[in-house]
Amino acid sequence: MKMLKFAFINFSVLTIALAQIGSPLPAVDVYNSNLGYVREWRNFDLQKGINTLQIDRVSLQIDPASVHLAFGRSAKEIKILEQILLRPQVDYLSLWQANIGHALTCQLKNGSTISGVLLNYDGNNVILQLQDGNIISIAVDNLATTQFSQHPRTQILTPTLVWCVDSKIKATLPAEISYLITGINWRAEYVLNLNSDESNFNLASWVVLNNNSGLSFDSANLRLVAGKINRLSEAAPVPLRSEYAFAAKSAETPDFEEQSAADYHTYTLDRAVTIGGQEMKQIAFLEEVQSRGIKTYLFRNRAASEAEGNLQTTFRFANTKANNLGIPLPAGKVRLFLKSENSQLFLGEDQVGHVSVNDTVALRIGEAFDVKGRHMIKERTSPKPRSEMMTIEIEIINNKTTPIDVRVEELLDGDWFVKNASHRYWRLSNRLLLFPLHLDANQKSTITYTFQRNW
Repeated sequence: MKMLKFAFINFSVLTIALAQIGSPLPAVDVYNSNLGYVREWRNFDLQKGINTLQIDRVSLQIDPASVHLAFGRSAKEIKILEQILLRPQVDYLSLWQANIGHALTCQLKNGSTISGVLLNYDGNNVILQLQDGNIISIAVDNLATTQFSQHPRTQILTPTLVWCVDSKIKATLPAEISYLITGINWRAEYVLNLNSDESNFNLASWVVLNNNSGLSFDSANLRLVAGKINRLSEAAPVPLRSEYAFAAKSAETPDFEEQSAADYHTYTLDRAVTIGGQEMKQIAFLEEVQSRGIKTYLFRNRAASEAEGNLQTTFRFANTKANNLGIPLPAGKVRLFLKSENSQLFLGEDQVGHVSVNDTVALRIGEAFDVKGRHMIKERTSPKPRSEMMTIEIEIINNKTTPIDVRVEELLDGDWFVKNASHRYWRLSNRLLLFPLHLDANQKSTITYTFQRNW
């Protein structure tokens, strides 16, 4: 396979006119890891023999090794010889030299403005001929700003992609240009509105698209990719796409169509969208759903330490079809509100990772004002070498006027087992012990248990 050359050089090139009329819309895949994969289509006028093709005003955040130019079915007629990224290199000296003999305007540090024709610039002084014919010299140190009328003609003013291709035919042909680019990112934002019973809720979602790549994409096909991808410090080339694939979608489908792709999930917008440069855009995401969850109070402590304080308020719900969900939920921020008949109260927010179908979402909201806990070590002995036995007392106080559910979670180390306990419990893992509790209004409950650990 012929290898492409990648160079960073500075020279003028012959530009072939580009006509984009009739080209497919650009396609932008945005990953939630500050990465985008862009595919756009251009028409090139090719002559027989060697051609120089150019696209200017590209972004310096393009990964040059990932850029790929493909002529689809006409690829056998065209050989790509070189691929070049030209970086802008307009320096201060060349800018002054390009304006010798031309008018410019200098603003001095004292606030005054002087206009004239530049006769000479030596790095220390500027010599101008004024409109009345007089010639003056201005020290460079006295200049605040300078407005130039000319730019260096031999310099590249914007980042530019250039290809050298050998064509066997004379024709106007469509080509696909694809590349990876950094500086573009997306995240999900969820709004969870709890009803007054604090169990039923409706879930709305948005996509927040952040484009700091230096490029704008007009009327682009947008696809969001959720998942963590592995990237090397030097990106591998993107495979050639030899054919175009465009599928029409039914008007009855939701705004974003979710699909599983390899070990990722993709969300394709069913309409074209403009992604402006330096723009943060919000797009309605998944269809709003009504579902059900449970509010619980969490008291989590290390078993071998004492603690006292307010319990953490949490809200849990199952991402299942039976719960009107059952869709992959990409990572994002969840804001919770309590919705009543006449008002809406902000309760708190939490960040969630990617949530698979049938996973349970556990959101931490804040600290409960009226639910408190105390964790005490009542007895601590060493029945044998490299062994320890403890008796723990956990007191939960519900000062609310409504009943509550509580999760008491104990973190343990070593090889441990529970000898006896006053309440039923679940050993969730080698490090986690759970006591589920239900307390009525204004009720207090005390858990006592003894465990032994060996090491």
